Amino acid sequence: MKRYIIAIDGPAGAGKSTIAKAVAKRLGYTYVDSGAVYRSITYKAMKNNVDVSDEKAVIETANNTSIELKDGRVFVDGLDVSSEIRTENVSKNTKVVAAVEGVRRVVRAIQVKMGEKGGIVMEGRDIGTEVFSNAEFKFYLDASVEERAKRRYRQLVEKGGKADIEEIKRGIRERDHKDMTRKHSPLMKAEDAILVDSTSMTANEVADSIIERIKEGEEFTIKSHWLYYAGRFMFRVLYAAIWRNRVSGHGNIPETGGVIIAPNHMSYADPPLVGSSMKRPLHFMAKKELFAMPVLGFLIKRTNAFPVKRGQQDVGAFKAAFRLLQSGEALLVFPEGTRSKDGNIGKARAGIGMIAVNAGVPVVPVRVTNSGKLGQLKPLKVVFGKPLNPPKEKTRESYQKFAEKIVEEIKKLG
Repeated sequence: MKRYIIAIDGPAGAGKSTIAKAVAKRLGYTYVDSGAVYRSITYKAMKNNVDVSDEKAVIETANNTSIELKDGRVFVDGLDVSSEIRTENVSKNTKVVAAVEGVRRVVRAIQVKMGEKGGIVMEGRDIGTEVFSNAEFKFYLDASVEERAKRRYRQLVEKGGKADIEEIKRGIRERDHKDMTRKHSPLMKAEDAILVDSTSMTANEVADSIIERIKEGEEFTIKSHWLYYAGRFMFRVLYAAIWRNRVSGHGNIPETGGVIIAPNHMSYADPPLVGSSMKRPLHFMAKKELFAMPVLGFLIKRTNAFPVKRGQQDVGAFKAAFRLLQSGEALLVFPEGTRSKDGNIGKARAGIGMIAVNAGVPVVPVRVTNSGKLGQLKPLKVVFGKPLNPPKEKTRESYQKFAEKIVEEIKKLG
């Protein structure tokens, strides 16, 4: 069974360490505290009397430090420094060291090596965006400033210390601002990460939620069931006989490899219409409620559909989509995101761009005509356009621009 990389990002005090440890324990995975790596470099620099503001010297220290995380312990050059790296002085200086891009490059290389075999839960502030942008599961854990301040306050009081909660709040806001506006690897939510707000949740509830999402992402089958082929044949005959469906441009669909099939969307009939117009098996998303229905649920699971939670960002569905594409399958994605109410092609949504860019697969634009007028028995038409290669830039702006390009190409097929 494949062992996944699970990335958990979020601001300071959101509970990342506690949750990451719990999730790793339940899955039998290795927990990696990315902050411990930065602390280890900082500890060694301080031990060797290196000025942490001297970027060149700090980078040299990072390049000459052996760091190993094992069974919850941290080893620097073979010595257990689990306690030493948690001192207040090391914490203060770690903020300076972690801001150095050269150090971040070294740490990223260490982190990537840790994740080579999978089976890890890594938490930090740039794990899903920089270190493991291709992680199978990404989560962004957050909580209100007030809740994070309360948690920190309780920690300090339990240790016998004195604390001013208003001062703690100010410190958290300042830390958030620095993390989110720093020049290198700023704190941000990855496009395909799911937001988990832990403000009103217990640690166990948050861990349960994350485990549930991971399980949901695994609940789909790549191999097409015989019922899919039977259904495709039935729809192909039906659409040709009753609605005189005409298909053109089929040669534009790549014969092998992951590909996104992107049609305009006018009717619930579009998925079977496009799928029956193709020779390759086609996978598609369907709302989760359909899978719970007795008869329909049985059938839909066997016709290349996989569940998606509507009205929210479903990381499990996104991950299922990526795994399908990386396995060389064809995936149906509607650029408009929803059905057209007036029959016209709507505005492009960035989602299709995000999937295409991160999966690195071509997109075939498709123009479907009259699928919203089945009752009028008007002739159907499906036109497959030439494949479009996605850009390499992974930004919200590039996702949106590529999605708009797809929609424009669909319009030209009319």
